[in-house]
Amino acid sequence: MRAATERFLDAALGADLDALMKILAPDVQLWSDGGGKLRTALRVVEGRDKFLRLVASTAQRLPAGLSAAHLEVNGAPAVVLSAAGRTWGLIALDLCPDGRVRTIYNVINPDKLSRLI
Repeated sequence: MRAATERFLDAALGADLDALMKILAPDVQLWSDGGGKLRTALRVVEGRDKFLRLVASTAQRLPAGLSAAHLEVNGAPAVVLSAAGRTWGLIALDLCPDGRVRTIYNVINPDKLSRLI
């Protein structure tokens, strides 16, 4: 599971759309939680093409020097992303039996992230 998480993270943060095409299930879903405090998708992003467009349009807004700490959240592989000494987000993945990413849970709500520390 960690290898699949690392492949997804490398491709997503690097905006490697070709690699993401291979990693994502065709019916992938992205669930985002900004808590109304940070800008994020207001609805579930459904489908590989929509997710790829989102990555392509937002990759340049990622903070420099992101580091990732791997962990497990509710039995799923996950990473906590940090930059400049601050927790930036949590990404948890639900994987298909073949290792492709079926669901992405992205939490950037600062109130929820503060509980991780």
